[in-house]
Amino acid sequence: PCLWRVFMSDRKMRKPPTFPKDEIPREDFLLSTLDAAQLLAVSPLTLKNWRYRPRPYGGPAYLRIGRAVRYRLADVRRFMERYRVEF
Repeated sequence: PCLWRVFMSDRKMRKPPTFPKDEIPREDFLLSTLDAAQLLAVSPLTLKNWRYRPRPYGGPAYLRIGRAVRYRLADVRRFMERYRVEF
């Protein structure tokens, strides 16, 4: 079996962060690497590898706040739209 599926089957799926509606615009939500990976249906290791690839071939844009890596929801959505395939 896929190692990622075995790993995720032992863990509870995390829910995206929730904020009061008036406090933070929806597109400015900050996602952790695990949250962004779940949204993109890839492993967190894949996102880590994408961070080291040069643009435009890498993954979504990210923020580094100290040692923490965060992804804006708008950037993750833009990344998904960039690779959308229409038939």
